[in-house]
Amino acid sequence: MKNKSDTTNLFVVLVALLAITTLLNTLAILGVYDRITGLGLGRDRLFTPPGRSGDPGAPSYRNPIIPGQPIPIDTTPPSVPTNLVATATSCSSVSLDWTASADSESAIAGYIVYRDGVELPIRPYLPGYGDGGLAASTTYAYMVAATNTAGLVSAQSAPASATTPECSNATGNSWRYDFDGTSLDTARWVMSSKRAPGYIQNSHIGYFEPNKVSVSGGYLRIQLTQERGTVDTNSNGVISRGGEIRSIALYGYGTYEWRMRMSSTAAGPLDAGTSVPGTVSAGFNYVDNSRTEIDFEVEGDAPNTLYMTTWLNPDPTKDPAFPDDRTVTAASISGLTTSFKTYKFVWSPGLVQFYVDGVLKATHTTDLPSAPAYFMVNHWGSNWGGISTPGTARYLHVDWVRYTAPGEAPV
Repeated sequence: MKNKSDTTNLFVVLVALLAITTLLNTLAILGVYDRITGLGLGRDRLFTPPGRSGDPGAPSYRNPIIPGQPIPIDTTPPSVPTNLVATATSCSSVSLDWTASADSESAIAGYIVYRDGVELPIRPYLPGYGDGGLAASTTYAYMVAATNTAGLVSAQSAPASATTPECSNATGNSWRYDFDGTSLDTARWVMSSKRAPGYIQNSHIGYFEPNKVSVSGGYLRIQLTQERGTVDTNSNGVISRGGEIRSIALYGYGTYEWRMRMSSTAAGPLDAGTSVPGTVSAGFNYVDNSRTEIDFEVEGDAPNTLYMTTWLNPDPTKDPAFPDDRTVTAASISGLTTSFKTYKFVWSPGLVQFYVDGVLKATHTTDLPSAPAYFMVNHWGSNWGGISTPGTARYLHVDWVRYTAPGEAPV
């Protein structure tokens, strides 16, 4: 027969064991127990790169922990990024692109970009970077390294250099372009071949591809398609393939016009068609990570809403702040995707006015840029212009575009 002392001792032991078990489980959740003992509890631990826990787009991966076995430790850095190309995209910006690194033990956390041997503050997650705020007529040398979620950094890539051209407040006199013939005038226009906006980790990625741009019958046509495919670790993600053109020259203050039919399923410019979600179509100007950006934009899930936006990014080395660096007006206008309309903004110091078919729709006096920018048109896929729509082709049609310099008559 047990006496009272034996019972008390047993109770104390049970309470102590419960307390130890609770402590170890807590430490394991925090990652402390695993680091101290080298033993796992049989769960997967989710890693997020340091400093990015608040970023919904931060990469992460699961490292399987096997009961009774030491936690795997990654000691191998990622492969070195290759095929680095640097291209001057304006008098104050350079675009970088390279081939992604690989890592067989951990996930790629991002890339470190070096300009003239100095690390830049932004670490892009995917290959590609726009470096803004540069001096004109200057040569810059770049290298790139990859980093993984274990904190290991690869060796730096082979260098690539670009020289920014001379910069002026405005370039070029007034002109009009009617998209005659069967191809773009390459002395005036460039077709983009790069990633498009709208990336969402493990969900969506988009590209601008020159084969989506065509000229026929006096019209520019930019096609957009979406398909199921692998995005990061998701084999059922959405891949968008659209197109973009930009002027070779930069243009400053003046009047910018587009005669366009915004995105729809109409393959021909006068065909019947409807808007499709997961689409953004736009006529705009842009330079240096929104150092200057003035937009006409329609999203696929709101075909009767026109967004007119001015952006002023005061520090092009960083992404523009939302909503602090922009002013936006939304106007309800029917027929944006079923008929052609003339979109015009007049840009002058301290003022931007937006017109549709000659009717004033918005006046902006805040977030007004001043740097010369490219004249642009693009058509791209997203998951915020409505949920993406794989399998349905859609088209943006442009009849003509025009730039009129201050004090000059339209061409």
